[in-house]
Amino acid sequence: MSAVQKPSPVTKVAGREEEIVERRTLRDYYIILRERLWIALPLALVVSIGMAYYQSRAIPLYRSAATLQIEKPEKVVTTVDVVETGINSDVELNTYLQVIASAKMRNRVQDSLTP
Repeated sequence: MSAVQKPSPVTKVAGREEEIVERRTLRDYYIILRERLWIALPLALVVSIGMAYYQSRAIPLYRSAATLQIEKPEKVVTTVDVVETGINSDVELNTYLQVIASAKMRNRVQDSLTP
């Protein structure tokens, strides 16, 4: 029995020592993909779903945490005389107006008046 040889993409030209290499074009690769689409598509889908699951189960490499450090001031003011009485914003002004118009303030003013 003689063994049947398959033609190889590299062949020698008779009388020459140069090799002719069969070249594939993009069209050839497109045809190959189109013919084997029903094999490649499910395989790619299974592999991508598997990788997505594996990536989602992986432990994160980096983690961040925030802390708040509150330090005491070096000089503590204990006197009552140090009070800022100025109004610095519209919010403070509205707050003071609400306090002045409150019932508690009216009662204090009424109690402080003598007949």
